[in-house]
This record gives sequence, C-alpha cells and structure tokens, in this order.
Amino acid sequence: MPPARSEKNSGLNILAVEPFYGGSHRDFIDGVIDRSTHRWSLVTAPSRHWKWRMRCSPLLLAEQIRDRFTRLDSNSSESFDAIFCTSMLDVPQLRGSIAGLYNHRKTNQLKERQRLAQLLQLPLVCYFHENQFTYPIAGNARQDDHFGYTNLLSALGADEVWFNSKFHRRDFLNASARFLEKMPDSKGEHHLERLAPRSVVIYPGFDPVETPDLPSAECIAPDRKGKSIPLTIGWVSRWEYDKRPDQFLTLLRKLNLKGQNFRLVLLGPRPKQLSTELVAIENEFSAKLIHSGFAETRSDYCELLAQLDLVVSTADHEFFGIAICEAISAGAVPVLPDRLSYRELVPKAYLYQDLDHAVSQVIGHACDENLGQKRSLCIAHINQFSREKSVKEIDLRLSNLVAGKENGVGLPD
Repeated sequence: MPPARSEKNSGLNILAVEPFYGGSHRDFIDGVIDRSTHRWSLVTAPSRHWKWRMRCSPLLLAEQIRDRFTRLDSNSSESFDAIFCTSMLDVPQLRGSIAGLYNHRKTNQLKERQRLAQLLQLPLVCYFHENQFTYPIAGNARQDDHFGYTNLLSALGADEVWFNSKFHRRDFLNASARFLEKMPDSKGEHHLERLAPRSVVIYPGFDPVETPDLPSAECIAPDRKGKSIPLTIGWVSRWEYDKRPDQFLTLLRKLNLKGQNFRLVLLGPRPKQLSTELVAIENEFSAKLIHSGFAETRSDYCELLAQLDLVVSTADHEFFGIAICEAISAGAVPVLPDRLSYRELVPKAYLYQDLDHAVSQVIGHACDENLGQKRSLCIAHINQFSREKSVKEIDLRLSNLVAGKENGVGLPD
C-alpha cells in the first residue's frame, strides 16, 4: 500500500480506496491528491482482471487498511474523516469486510479495533468513472447484470455519489430503474428515489496542454479566401470496439473519395491484438501518416496534439472524454458525434448527426478562414473542465459532507 501522499498541515484526513489503480483511474486519483488541500492516504490494487477486482478487491483492500493500522505507533492518534472510493469497488462488501475484521480477528490492540469501528461510521463518497449497466460489451459477449447491480448497491450504500458527467448520471439512474423493473421482487427495498438527490456531477478534470507556439486566431491562414488546405486529423481514443474505429475508417474513406487532402496522427491505447480497422488505416493511408503509435512521454504526446487541426471521435461510449479535452486544449477543433458526454464538452456546432454530416464538417473546416477563431472558442469552452477547478470542487464537497455528518445533517430522503 502506498504511503500517505500529502504532507499538508490543514484540511481533512481522507482515506482513498482505488481497486483499479492504473490508466485513467490512477491519473485521476493521483491528480486529486497532488492538488488537494486535504491529506490523503491511498490503498490500491493493481489494474488488471477488472471482473476479479470488482468481485474480490474489498477483502484485499480491507486487509491493507488493517495492516496500515497495525503498523502505526501505539501512541498514534491517526484517524480519518471520510472515505473516497470509485465505482470499481463493491462498497457494501468493503464495509462488510471491515466489520468482519473488527468482529472476528483476534487482537489485543484496542486502538486498532477502535479505528476499524470508526471506519464503519465514516461518510463515504463513491466516484463513478463508468458503470457496468451501460458499458458496451464486445462482439457476442453476454451482458452480466451482476456487475451493474454491484454498481447500484455501491451507489445506494454511499453517502454521496459523484458522476463524471451529466450524461453519466442520467444514464446510470435510468439504467438502474430499468434493471429494477426486471426484478421479480424486492424492488421497493432499493429506494432508487433516494439516490438521485444525493447524486451530483463532478467532472474528473484534465490538465490543459501547453502549446506556446499555437498560432493566434488572426494569423491562421488569413489569405486563404475559402481555398481548401490539408488538415491534420487526430484520433486520441482507445482502439477498441466501443470507440468504433470501424466508423473512423469509413469516415476517412469518405473524405478520400471527396478529394479532401488530410494527414493523420493516430494516438490512443492499443490492445495487444491490433484491431483490423487500425491495420487497414495504416495500410490504406500510410502516405498520410505523421504518427501512429503510443507517445512515449507526456512531452511527446503534447507535441503531437499541438500538430492537430481536428480531433475526431466516432465513439458509442464516452462517460467523459479526457483525451478529447486535452486535444481541444492543444488547439484541435472537435468533430464529435451528437451524443454521450460530448454534448457537455463542446458547443452544438461541433457535433455531427451521422458520418456524412461529419464529412461535411471536416471539409467545411478545411475551407474556413476562421479556423483559428474556432480553436479559441473551443479552448475557452473546455477550460471549465480543468483539473484545478475539479479538485477545488472535490475539496469543498468533502468538507461540506464531513461537516454535515458532524452536525447531524441528514441526507435527503
């Protein structure tokens, strides 16, 4: 278990529990801890075998929490004010595991038992990066509602539930209601009507990409007079089924048939088995490739983003979209589907209805003398989602939650 990550002398003591400590989950919690005014202690499990993590991590993490206490000096008065966890965790099972350690472990250390008992009384926040009710499934795989139900029980068992977008909050509450309708009994015991009032939206935030050499709006091709220029198009999403790389390939082929000149920067995590669409793009458009592959460093990544004129998504799944925000902040004009969380990230003028509409948007941008102004507009819009603003909101809500508990303020029914 990593040690406490902050040496701050003020604020609350927060126990952060992350059962899938890798990728965007790790980036998020590390970013919060680094910027927070509170003091955080972090217990984690590795980011692999996600189904096993949801099933088995509570006992593993409860043991880590107990081990932390047993290593403390006997005179230590360390305690926590709140627990912060994410949606990969089974919250009732974690609390049950802690209770089991309290009730059944043989220990003569009174302070350890007191701390374990205290943990069961702490206010708990569950942050939803994703939910398994509506996470797209691959190919012919079967939907396993047990994982979605775990998410629902975690939400019901938390004092507050934070979602990473308005779309995600609405999506989860609607999916939960549909699931409960299928249950043969015990529907009323779930009290879904009590969940909505304590569910809020707190965007995960992102670190804006610094591009000091980004041209200003006035000097972007001032003498083009409507002539089309080659655009650099970027892909920053995962190369997996839910991001629909097949649709991206179709989009590029349509642009080619229209005679639109473009170049490509292909980023985003890649599975071990490369998708057939990625292979096809690299083969068919090899002469247009500026870069295809993983950026080795953050600096390399930012330099590649700064080359983009447009960032394109064809996703069927996006609960927020950190990589899209980063690309926009670097100066890429978005071309995004009119669905999912994208409606919150950019003005409607940058959303498309179908692939033909996306093609016309790309061609329109290529002929637009005001592309620089579009960049500035989109950057200004995306700045509201900066990580700095998100962490400030997280700190404030945690303070209010703990204060409410201490003052006996109940949650709305």
